[in-house]
Amino acid sequence: VISAYDDEGNELPYNKRGNLRVKSNSVMKEYYGKPQLTAETIEDGWIKTGDIGEVDEDGFIYVYGRSQDKLELRDKSVIYLFDIENKIKENSFIDDAVITVMPTELNDNTIVAHIAFDKTTPYEDRRSCIEMINEQLSEYLPHEVELLAYQIYDKIPKSPSSLKKDRPKMSATTTGYFQIKDGKLNTIEFLKNKSGKFGIKYTEIKEDKKVKRKKR
Repeated sequence: VISAYDDEGNELPYNKRGNLRVKSNSVMKEYYGKPQLTAETIEDGWIKTGDIGEVDEDGFIYVYGRSQDKLELRDKSVIYLFDIENKIKENSFIDDAVITVMPTELNDNTIVAHIAFDKTTPYEDRRSCIEMINEQLSEYLPHEVELLAYQIYDKIPKSPSSLKKDRPKMSATTTGYFQIKDGKLNTIEFLKNKSGKFGIKYTEIKEDKKVKRKKR
């Protein structure tokens, strides 16, 4: 059995997005030697999967992403990174996208977008595509969330062991970003300080230069 629950632990009706929980005779009993982790994960026989999703009337399950991949806003609401990714992927010129958080000295809710263009997207059109995404997200994102920069790949990196998108690797990347803002093209380097937050080094690119793809 699988069902969706809200943050207060209330079971949600069909077609309502929430925290997915699973209950079955075949799921694990406990974490060996870790009673606290077991208590946090299992409640009344239900295992908290850590995924956000919903279940419909026919029993189909829709999984959107991990519950931990989110930004907490000042009003205590949250915005999930996978929702931002899906907004970017609504554009036909984007093949895939991953959002990672790069908390800066000025804003904990600074994010960057790791994107792969659809192979049919002409290289000379990519700047206008980025400007289009900037405009879309300026209307979609809460004011306190800032999409600062982009990283372009031929294909989004995947972990060789799990074959899942390699978020840790992308999150640890601090160079090779670019920004298009107010008609200017900048490269961006993130400089981590002792507090774990990032300073930002901007370098303007002259108009006769182009952003190169970062191959993976």
